[in-house]
Amino acid sequence: MKLIDIKNAKPDMRLARAVENASGMILYGEGMKLTIPIIEKFNSLDIDSVYVEGKSEPRLSRERYLGIADIAFSKISNNPLMNEIKKDFTEYINSLYE
Repeated sequence: MKLIDIKNAKPDMRLARAVENASGMILYGEGMKLTIPIIEKFNSLDIDSVYVEGKSEPRLSRERYLGIADIAFSKISNNPLMNEIKKDFTEYINSLYE
């Protein structure tokens, strides 16, 4: 599931969460396929974003995340346990971009 700006919504995307009005009433249910009229309705109701099905994109580049990890773990590089955690964390970061 990923959160998208309504400007990026496209027909045939499916809602991953129900869309509610300010009172909590469900307007469109989870799993509903978006259409142009539904997207236009979101705009008229000032709905800025929706959750749609699909894999979320990382906010930063792989290189940026790996650089942050290097900096964070640099102070404890002589600790074998922390090196193992860094290795696992690096593998996790890499898996986000596969």
